[in-house]
Amino acid sequence: MSAGLAGLLTVAACDSDAGRAAPAADPTTGPPEDADADLVAAVLVRIGEALAVVRTARGATASLGRELLPLIDLHQAHLGALDAEPDRASRDGTGDLRSVLRAETALQRDLVEAAVRAESGTLAKLFASMSAAVAQQLAVLA
Repeated sequence: MSAGLAGLLTVAACDSDAGRAAPAADPTTGPPEDADADLVAAVLVRIGEALAVVRTARGATASLGRELLPLIDLHQAHLGALDAEPDRASRDGTGDLRSVLRAETALQRDLVEAAVRAESGTLAKLFASMSAAVAQQLAVLA
């Protein structure tokens, strides 16, 4: 009987994972890519475009200078929240309040869409709050 028990233990030991090395990681794969990286890059472009329109309108229309400053500050803060370098360049060209309202409305919609598409809950909340902030500024300007 003890010989049968010893044989059973020997067979069981052969099937055990103990002593086996873990499978080697595939050297061709790197760390997992951030699922939201492309989305953040697209949002940064949209914020930059809206900021350029605001700056152009502010520079072209003296009466809009004070009204548009909060939007510039807002976009700078949003760029900073996404770890992007704030854009300090001035813009040349013509612009008016209608072009600002169009650009800001488009940005607000894009931020809502980005909030829905974000894989990260934290990033979704950030985009949603950015959208709300733009909507508030639109309400002030309208």
